[in-house]
Amino acid sequence: MKKIYTLAAMMLACASMAMASSFPVVFNGSDNAGWTYGDNASIENGHLTVQMTETSGKYRQDLSFSATDAAADYSVNTAEYSYIAIKFIGKRPNGSMKLEVGYRNETGGNTWLANNNWNSPTGSVTTPGGNTIHYYQLSKDESGWTGTLSIDKINFKIADCTQAPYEYTVDWINIYASVDAIDASWKDDGDSDKDENLPVMIDNTGYSSLADAVAAVQTGETITINKDQTLSGNRLELANGLEFTIKAGDASVINITEKKLMLLCKAGTHATIDGITFAGTGEVSEGTFFEVSGNNGATDDADKVYSHMTLTNCTFSNFNSSNTQGIYCNKNGGSSTFEGVTFENNTVTTNNGEVFCGTNGTTVTGNNAMSFYLQGKIVLKAQSLTNTTPIVLYVDTERAEGTIVEGTSDTSKFSMGTPDKSLVADADNNLIIVKNIPSGVEAVSGNETAVNVFNLQGIRVIANGDASMIKNLPAGIYIVNGKKVMVK
Repeated sequence: MKKIYTLAAMMLACASMAMASSFPVVFNGSDNAGWTYGDNASIENGHLTVQMTETSGKYRQDLSFSATDAAADYSVNTAEYSYIAIKFIGKRPNGSMKLEVGYRNETGGNTWLANNNWNSPTGSVTTPGGNTIHYYQLSKDESGWTGTLSIDKINFKIADCTQAPYEYTVDWINIYASVDAIDASWKDDGDSDKDENLPVMIDNTGYSSLADAVAAVQTGETITINKDQTLSGNRLELANGLEFTIKAGDASVINITEKKLMLLCKAGTHATIDGITFAGTGEVSEGTFFEVSGNNGATDDADKVYSHMTLTNCTFSNFNSSNTQGIYCNKNGGSSTFEGVTFENNTVTTNNGEVFCGTNGTTVTGNNAMSFYLQGKIVLKAQSLTNTTPIVLYVDTERAEGTIVEGTSDTSKFSMGTPDKSLVADADNNLIIVKNIPSGVEAVSGNETAVNVFNLQGIRVIANGDASMIKNLPAGIYIVNGKKVMVK
């Protein structure tokens, strides 16, 4: 839950504190004692937002510190710390910003340092997130400030603003030994400083779009999405032959606004996509929207690296394709791993799956909700399945009996969408596809007074028995008087 502190609450907190002040000043409602910023200021999530007041067409609101007693002063040695810096979220208001500093003199009173060098900042730093740090060189004091002073007053006079916005937001105030030190250590929240998160980030570097980040990513790096992305116009190609990750950060949605292939993984690229929701428009497309295909183009088969996408905790929603290769296509050697993936509110043609597999190598693991079309004799791999809703499988109507899923014999995890096809388990922890066949006793005609039953290994399990004995057999497929029969 976000914490919001009004000025009155902050003044009460300040009044209850009588301790030495120290840098950095972090605006969180408790660690900024002695600072004032007008009657309409608020603190939220570590940021101070100040509303400015208008006088004769100009807006002003100073940001000021005044110590309650000597124990609350800031002790600053300019031989060690030559700069004071203030970080704004975004930019400071237009107009002027003057620094004023006062110290506690020998009699206990206050003396203001006279310094025209502080009428405006000495310099500034723009952060990757577009925020601005202004700094003043304290050692340029005209009064000859050297050594340590007990600072009891600080005032950032922020005035003469004539253009909106008539407010400003401050992240922190701190002191530094050098400008290089400001550049090196200004992230108050560490490398995960959300104030600096551009729409897309690779480590500490920001990019305006996912396409720009993909163009810059290197093997082993992670692209983090902090603002919902839209793919339109040209498709996004993951074609650098590298291994990298795209994951959700502060945002998790990639909108697909085109009715065509918009995300292509090729050229031996191995990409992991984590926590992303892909959202379509619902408009029908004659093509597929996602494709994993091809290899790195090596001449020698031993050197070929095939493209692969791993999708974890992803959702594909509101896509509509009339293409027989569905919404998501693996072909020409390309394959995918699905873990915790949901396909919902999608439309594909009759007897076709949302995911098309034209080559082997695709794996499902964990809890998934989706449908597959397995072309030809393609086999799906299964690992540690936890889904409670069966994954639906479609195949060519002419597909012969044989293995269709490797790695599980649990028929509750899959179901056949193709008419006249069923799934049964084999002894090797696989699922095999069979044509729908008569079941049990009902398959034996009334004029057959004795039955001979063989299992698929050719071993007779009932010799000249009664048809009612069939129902007591373990589930499986048997040959009863020359006809294939399923016992459930």
